[in-house]
Parts: sequence; structure tokens; C-alpha cells
Amino acid sequence: MLDKVQKIINDSNLDIVVFSDPVHLLWLAGFSGSTGVLLVSDSGAVLGVDFRYHEIAEDLKVENLDVYCAPTGNLLKNTLDYFFKKKVERVGYLASRNSQNQKESLQKVLNAELVAIDHEINFARSQKNKSEIVGLVESSKLNADLFNHIREMVKPGISERDLAAEIISYAVKKGASKMAFDPIVASGKNASRPHASFTDKILEPGEPLTLDLGVCLDGWSSDMTRTWAVPGKKPTEGLLKIFDIVNSAKKEAESHLAIGASGHDLDVSARDVIKKFGYGDFFGHSLGHGIGREVHEEPRLAQNSKDIMLDGMAVTIEPGIYIKDKYGVRIEDSYLIVDKKVINLGIDVFSDFF
Repeated sequence: MLDKVQKIINDSNLDIVVFSDPVHLLWLAGFSGSTGVLLVSDSGAVLGVDFRYHEIAEDLKVENLDVYCAPTGNLLKNTLDYFFKKKVERVGYLASRNSQNQKESLQKVLNAELVAIDHEINFARSQKNKSEIVGLVESSKLNADLFNHIREMVKPGISERDLAAEIISYAVKKGASKMAFDPIVASGKNASRPHASFTDKILEPGEPLTLDLGVCLDGWSSDMTRTWAVPGKKPTEGLLKIFDIVNSAKKEAESHLAIGASGHDLDVSARDVIKKFGYGDFFGHSLGHGIGREVHEEPRLAQNSKDIMLDGMAVTIEPGIYIKDKYGVRIEDSYLIVDKKVINLGIDVFSDFF
């Protein structure tokens, strides 16, 4: 991944790029400690850490990455003095990952022109290389295993909280470092809330249960949603109807997902299906997003998106219909666009309603 940053350095006429936020330290160096600074030039890179993380950083073994255990003091200044012997003039940084105080601190230490390269870095992250794709696939496999495990527990009488506890426990036992986001476990009326928090509510026969889950495995996120009917009673006709509409919208968007498709057109393809049946006002979020080190990345699949799908991108498709105080349905899978093919990473997880 360092080569992606070095291309930006050359294209933007920068001396170095500085990273200090956890997401990019993980993406570029595989470092998951709480404190560190990564400096990248056109000829190399150094990860500066303090004594607490020196041994951990030494174990990373990233090609063309030096590790520096800085003495007590300003970590950025000490690492810069170690790495770059001449004065820097133009320094790339991430404006969105630094507060105004942090920017002023950078300016004081570097005494150079700061150049925001957020767009360039986000675009570079959106196209995954082979090793990144492997990470996403493995994370999605664990997430699929999690869904299949939890499906066996879905029955009347269990609470949303008990399901959430088992979700987190099972994921960690199977190798996840954490959940990629707080699990959404929403049954009955709670399913009308797209990002509901789990409660003590007890599952009842025939009502919907929406599970939106993702794990973090070796730093890679996964994301999937299923809405299932709780066993024991046939769902209402109204609930069956909106499930079929959402499923049709998802399949329509899937059929258009390809290199060259726009995030806008993909969103519209699914949204038009939902509008056709009169539920357009009940689909209030965008269709999907990129996924990688973070669960929400570029590209965006949304009505106002200008992003174009390219080889190596990983995205979600997740249409939904939400009827306040009644029920809701969302179905989501993650997809890889690789070698002009589209791979559904959730294909092994039961997606029918009941």
C-alpha cells in the first residue's frame, strides 16, 4: 500500500506524507497501537512509536518500512528528525482526520505547507489489491459463519440482548478482534428503525428480525444484513409484500453492478423498484457504500454520488423499507468487483424470509 501513497507524493510534488490516525496506520503499516506516526517519502517510510509499542511494531515486517522507537518528547518531531534530514517544504496530510488543534500542531512542528490529500487517499483505498481482497474475503467468511450460527438460535422467547451477546461472543471466539460496528438486532416494531440498538425485547412468532452484523478480522471489516421471520407463525401479508419488494430492488441493483456503473445509477435502479410499488418515502437512506479497513468507505452508492465502479472495489447493496411502529425489512450483501467479475460475499447465508 505504500506504493499508492508514493504515487500521490510524486503526482502532487510533496516531500512527505504524515499519518497519525489509527485507520491509516493500520492500512499502511498493519499497526493497531493507540499512538504512532507514519512518515512516507518517495523512497521509503518510517513508523515512529514510543517504548510501549516498539516490540509490536518491530514484528510488523512490512516491506520498505523502517521502525523507529522515539525517545520521550514530541513523537512527530523526533521521527521526522530521524527520517528526513533536509527541510520539508510540502507535506501531505489528511484534513478530515486532524482537528484544527492537530493541524496547528503539525504546522508548528513541520513549518511547511500542508497539502490536504484526503480525496487522493480515499480513492487509493477504494481500489483493493490482491492482499486486501483476501482480507475482505476472510472477514466475510467469518461473518457468514456468524449469521449461520445465530440463525439456529432465532426462536420465540429469546431476547434481542441475548442474541447480541452471543453474536459478540461467537465472533471473538472464532477470531475476530472486535465487531466492525455495534450489532443491530431489531425485532418486531424495532425493525422499522434502520440503526436500532438491541433491547430486552423478547422475540415473538411471525414477526421480523433484522440482523445487521459485521466483524473485524485482521483489521478488515465485513457487513451483511438479513431480515428473517421468527419461526412459529406465518408472517402477515403486508410484511411478506415488502420483503419481496426489497429483495427485488436488491436483485435489480445487483444486475447493474459492474465496472463503469455509477453510484448514482445503482442507487436509482433499486430505488425505482421500491417507488414503483408506492414505498419510495419509506426508503430513506442510500443504497450502499465501500468497505475495507473501515465499514464505511468510498465509493458511495447514493442519489448524489458521482463515484464510478472500478476494478478492485468492494461495495455493499442494502435497500430497505421501514414502516414506523409496524415493521421494517433490509437485505444487504457485500460485493467485490474483480477481473471484470462481481462476487457476492454473502451468497452462503440464508436470505429468504422464512
